[in-house]
Amino acid sequence: MKTITVYGFRGSPYVEKVIAALDYKGLAWSIEMMKTPAAIKRKSPITQKMPAIDIAGVMHYDSTFILRELEILQAEPALWSSDPVVAAQQRQLEDWCDESLYWYIMAMRWQRDNADKAIAQITSAMPAALGFILGKIIKKKLASSTIAQGLGRLPQSVLIEETARQLQDLSLILGDSPYFYARQASAADFAVYGQIGFGLTGTTPAFEAAYAEHQNLQDFYSRIKQLLNKSSVIL
Repeated sequence: MKTITVYGFRGSPYVEKVIAALDYKGLAWSIEMMKTPAAIKRKSPITQKMPAIDIAGVMHYDSTFILRELEILQAEPALWSSDPVVAAQQRQLEDWCDESLYWYIMAMRWQRDNADKAIAQITSAMPAALGFILGKIIKKKLASSTIAQGLGRLPQSVLIEETARQLQDLSLILGDSPYFYARQASAADFAVYGQIGFGLTGTTPAFEAAYAEHQNLQDFYSRIKQLLNKSSVIL
């Protein structure tokens, strides 16, 4: 069995997506928590983002590319449908979660009413003095990223309304199915799972309120949690 180490921090939607795929495939893994931007840069010099993953001494980056490597490493259970049309739908939803839904949650997370809670979560594992200094830097950098992306420029009421629409669409796509587009879980489901979890960290109450309107999404989230093996080793 190849040794697998995940580098990142729990709660990141992309880290949770990768861990979900590892658990689904029954692959043993450990996680080394990245507690500072410098640590992230050392382990992920190419993208300077998490997660990064070491599979038997070979580093891989970007959650989507990592899932493809896991599929090569162990084909079953598969992360995408054998039906090419369904697989295409799953890839599109995975990408939408990573590149669109994420930014709605990020924009809400770094609004003035929520930012201090987000910083407290991010810096909780740091020494107090370091957390205070880095907290200010991180807050400015991440809030600026949502403005540069565009959603961070929206008035709060508009952002809340638009985020609720995203969840409404997600609920409609899921419908009565246990998983998105198929009867078995896929990379798309793990991407949705990661983003929903990101929105339920206590820093985005408007997201939580919108999510509570959709029982099928709540059932889906619980279903994925039950599906996965939650054992891990945290370094």
